[in-house]
Amino acid sequence: ALLLIVCGGPAGNEPNERADEPVVEDRSCATREKEAQDAFKNGETVESCNYFCKPDNDVDKYDEKMYPEGTKCKYGPDKVSKCTKEGCPYPTDSPDDNKGEERPGEESKGGDANEGE
Repeated sequence: ALLLIVCGGPAGNEPNERADEPVVEDRSCATREKEAQDAFKNGETVESCNYFCKPDNDVDKYDEKMYPEGTKCKYGPDKVSKCTKEGCPYPTDSPDDNKGEERPGEESKGGDANEGE
């Protein structure tokens, strides 16, 4: 009788055994490519210019794809840029560009007193 109390009867016969599990996200390339096009058309800002999708839902293999060029993307915590073939570059049309600050990866444009130090 103790076994019956511990187990509670046969397991796995309930018709909705997995009903409480979260819905699996559709990672198919068809769905993800449509979402990428929609993000571009609707002016949404994406976290990154690339995404991964499954060409075949039955196989656990992912392909890397890119959002359309011109899709808005986050550059760091507080800047927005636009996707290119290479990814999400430093935003060239940022209001910060007029402050005279150097951009990451760029040299200073003028010959100043700090040269040669």
